[in-house]
Amino acid sequence: MNINLPETAVDLLLNIINIIVLFIVVKALVYKPVKRFLDERSDRIAKETGAANELVEKANETLKIKDEILEEAKKKGEDLADKAYKEAKQSADSIIEDAKKKAKSIEDKAEEKAKAEKDKLLASSKDEIANLSITIAEKILKRETNQEDNQKILDEFFGNEG
Repeated sequence: MNINLPETAVDLLLNIINIIVLFIVVKALVYKPVKRFLDERSDRIAKETGAANELVEKANETLKIKDEILEEAKKKGEDLADKAYKEAKQSADSIIEDAKKKAKSIEDKAEEKAKAEKDKLLASSKDEIANLSITIAEKILKRETNQEDNQKILDEFFGNEG
């Protein structure tokens, strides 16, 4: 094997130059555009991630505001319900009180009317009893009578009157 050093050195040198030129060409034609593409992609992903994080923060803020509004509305609803219940109870109590007063008034008037009617009947009865007593006394005094006559007079009088 006969190796010629100057030729091998030249071949080696040419291979090194080819590798360097290939490296420069690959770097210029492939690496730089790919690196630029990857950098742009990373920037775009970072921007989109930032925008997504902002949207998530806005959504969380909106959700928090919604929860606060919902809680406030719930509290107002409970307050309104309590107020309406109290007003309805107060109104019902007032109506019941008025009804009790009216019932008491009607009851008092009925008692007064019944008492007046009773007094009227008692007065009328007293007058009738007095008249009957006078009539019986007159009939008895007209003649002297015995027990049978008295009974006969009473039967005759009450039979005619009653």
